[in-house]
Amino acid sequence: MTEGGGRVLALDVGERRIGVAVSDEMSYLARSVATIKRRSVAQALDALDTLIQEWRPVAVIVGLPRHMDGSLGPQAERVMAFARLLQERIAVPIVYWDERLSSVSAEDILRRQGVTSRDQKLRIDAVAAAVILQEYLDAQRQERPDYGLLPPDAPSEAEPRRRGGREKRARRRHEEQDR
Repeated sequence: MTEGGGRVLALDVGERRIGVAVSDEMSYLARSVATIKRRSVAQALDALDTLIQEWRPVAVIVGLPRHMDGSLGPQAERVMAFARLLQERIAVPIVYWDERLSSVSAEDILRRQGVTSRDQKLRIDAVAAAVILQEYLDAQRQERPDYGLLPPDAPSEAEPRRRGGREKRARRRHEEQDR
């Protein structure tokens, strides 16, 4: 998707906020750039239009929230509906990317940086978008374009993508908190 380089934009789409991250020109490193408060769909799309015009990405990665078994739920359907509306307004392709545990990883990153719980709420969505984007960029560099990429209609028994140590630790912490 990013052969030849160019910036890539990523979105962590939620009901109240949309986290936005962007890569460098070489599509090597991701960084969080904004959190858009959603007052309406039209307002959110306008804000994204502005960011896309500013950053001129070659692709937009949209985090797709899947259940741990890989299936899609109501939130994934809402994200895809929003992404379809965005696609009608932009000329660059949209790629769905499995975002399981991205928010848990983002919380871990912010906690390690010493960010207070109150400030985490303000930054979590943009950092989650950066986590999603970095996973995407890392997978692209491995010269396996399908590494971690699951189409929205993939069966739930599809082989899950491999995760690094940070994600495994975050998943364990999340499971321990659920007990």
